Amino acid sequence: AVTELLGAEAYREDGSLNKTWIAGKVFHDKSLLTAYNHIIHPAVRADAQNWQTAQSNAPYTIREAALLFEAGSYRELDGIICVTAPEALRLSRVMNRDGVTEAQVVARMAHQWPEAEKEVLSQFVIVNDGQQPLIPQVWRIHHALLQLYSQGSK
Repeated sequence: AVTELLGAEAYREDGSLNKTWIAGKVFHDKSLLTAYNHIIHPAVRADAQNWQTAQSNAPYTIREAALLFEAGSYRELDGIICVTAPEALRLSRVMNRDGVTEAQVVARMAHQWPEAEKEVLSQFVIVNDGQQPLIPQVWRIHHALLQLYSQGSK
């Protein structure tokens, strides 16, 4: 379905999605982005559910999803951990990771919820600003989740 929507260039030779190329297409065309999301999000959701089911012996599971709020998937979860960072740092990290321009990253971010809105709906927030140590934040959340599990929640 992705090939039909975007063409063969949407995939790399190894069969993986060419995410940078796709982003260059869909983030400049709202109707194309909507069509792409209607293809991708159900597949991602099903894959995540299958993985979670396979983890039945774990005290808790964590699902990573870049567009958790935008896709509405947050409504399906028992709790949310939001990882946040200042916008300038997020811009820089994505530019370095994906080899894209600031304008391309800004175009992507324009389709995302503001960080403050995500934080309000989250039970836990990890601040990944390069200043606050991450491990103590993660450790605190891990213990809180284990406590919830011991009380019968999962």
